[in-house]
Amino acid sequence: MITNLMMEAVFPSARRIRKCRSGFISCAGSGGFAKYYHPKILKGDVNWDYELFRVLPAVIGASDEEEVNAVLYGWIHKLGTVKENESEEKGEIVLEAGTDWIYDSSYLSPELSSLLINISKSGYIDKNRSYVSFDKIMVPQ
Repeated sequence: MITNLMMEAVFPSARRIRKCRSGFISCAGSGGFAKYYHPKILKGDVNWDYELFRVLPAVIGASDEEEVNAVLYGWIHKLGTVKENESEEKGEIVLEAGTDWIYDSSYLSPELSSLLINISKSGYIDKNRSYVSFDKIMVPQ
């Protein structure tokens, strides 16, 4: 059985690959969450796919998970604050994504977690005018 330590001795880049993989996972989760929940992105004010490619070098260059979280926090935070709006009508929810992971402090920094939780409480905008298409969603039976 090859241990992580042995892998790093034989393949020095193995540690770097694991670190990058962790950063990509955090980036995909946090960035994907913002894409589908942040009002500024949903309105089309920001091309979030383009912004993803702009932030990736900083995520890849981060020295540890703490730095990855700081990069992701800064990336999403620059969109501006969102107001809590729980009174807005959500319409019929056919399939809702699991978002419990945004509360997980072992996965996200407290700052990033708090930011995503705040975004989750922003309510829904008129998704017929949004950057992301929400019509004709196929739900597995």
